[in-house]
Amino acid sequence: MANFKNTKPSRLFLSIIFFYLVLNILVNLQDSIANSCPPGSSFNPYTEKCHEIKNRINEINQLLMSYKARGGRSLIEEDLPIPGGTGTGITYNNGSLQALDHAELHTKMFVYPDGINPAGSMNWLYTTATNHTDDSIEVVGMYASWHEVGHLGIFDWSCTSDFPCPDGSPTPKWQWTVPFEEFECNIGPIIDKGGHYQKIIQYANNTIKLDGGDPPLWRHEVLLWNFCNENWDLIYEHESRLNKLDCSLQENTCAFWGPIFETFGDEPYPEIDELGFEDSLLFHDAVWSELTPDETSFRDPISPWVLFHLDPNRGYGVGNRVYFPYISSDFSAIPTIGNIPLTVNFTNESSGDITDWHWDFGDGNTSSEENPQHIYAIPGMFDVSLTVSGIAGTDSKTKEAYITAETIFYRDADGDGFGNNDDSMSSCTVPTGYVLDNTDCNDENPMIYPGAAEIDNDIDDDCDGEVDEGFPVEPIEPPDEDKSDNGGGSGGGGCFITELKTKE
Repeated sequence: MANFKNTKPSRLFLSIIFFYLVLNILVNLQDSIANSCPPGSSFNPYTEKCHEIKNRINEINQLLMSYKARGGRSLIEEDLPIPGGTGTGITYNNGSLQALDHAELHTKMFVYPDGINPAGSMNWLYTTATNHTDDSIEVVGMYASWHEVGHLGIFDWSCTSDFPCPDGSPTPKWQWTVPFEEFECNIGPIIDKGGHYQKIIQYANNTIKLDGGDPPLWRHEVLLWNFCNENWDLIYEHESRLNKLDCSLQENTCAFWGPIFETFGDEPYPEIDELGFEDSLLFHDAVWSELTPDETSFRDPISPWVLFHLDPNRGYGVGNRVYFPYISSDFSAIPTIGNIPLTVNFTNESSGDITDWHWDFGDGNTSSEENPQHIYAIPGMFDVSLTVSGIAGTDSKTKEAYITAETIFYRDADGDGFGNNDDSMSSCTVPTGYVLDNTDCNDENPMIYPGAAEIDNDIDDDCDGEVDEGFPVEPIEPPDEDKSDNGGGSGGGGCFITELKTKE
């Protein structure tokens, strides 16, 4: 008979229990943080912290006016299709991810500020998503073959006559479109799950019920993560009273598309650079979802696009051309030789996605600027190195004896320690027979130099520009004819006075 008296739970069983408890704690912690971030902040699930919200709505309006003043043309002026085209990507399954009070879609959308390089004519292509709530907002990446650059657009489904959108529209409408390049601090680099280099915009598309009125008041907002100050930028907001459908129910075909591609028309689409999404998360009524396969489905890409990777179903990449991360250090400088103090301007010529620069100038000084200026105060030949860092890692380049900082030396032919100003040369080391001083007034006589003792020899011995200073001069003798006149001449006098002077 087996004896179970001393049987102990297996380590595996205990580990499973421990893991489950920790997971529950973390999930509950995230839920509590997301629902209770301090006023003026919002939860970032990727950092698991509340972060300050920077109100950029006024700045966005100024950006739009500045963009138009610079000749930029808003895509709203064109006949833009509204979101809702045929899709490739993630859709929400019926009966899952119910969001009746609070929904937030957090995702990292691949973006191409310089366009996706279509191989031919291409109708509009959108990358967009809903947060699975009815009549909310869509954040849209926008590309077309007749536009060289990509754009970011906001389409608001919550506009009503009683609660018009910020542009005054009483019906759903595009609110604005802006080139991606205008959002410099909101675009950051990643390496996606397929190992490819991507530029992303990380955004939160939020819908929050504010009261229990009939109909309820809802707040719709879009936040972009700011990689420069590591906070949220509020770029769009709108409040309206609406009776929203439950989009998780099969009979309500609303807001069923998650992070998705949208195409328009019957013409085939050409080959493009890889687009997609990464790390998508849906917060729905106090629950975080990673969009698992039981909650979502995936629609395969249309021809000629291929699926590069799929992280069911949080992220994927679709297209034809991919880019791998790389980084390479290089630099130049002007001038590379000269006399001290030598001011040198360094120029970063590295390639790849670079976030940090570290310069070593070889004289004990460093800099973290991208294109620094440095002054060499001592003579010498200096190695210079630049180390660059980015998402692809680090790379360094050193140029040996790259900077020659010289000083002027003067010929000291007589070896008295003082050089000839008219006989000089530049060097980073002291040449034989040369000195730094250039004040010798006679480089052929070692007894003549600045500070030498002045002697009575009709020579400027101490190089001060004066001769025999401090010594008496010789008496001034009268002419011979005056010496013969010994008192009896018409001059009326029989003697003369010799004038004595003292040299100053």
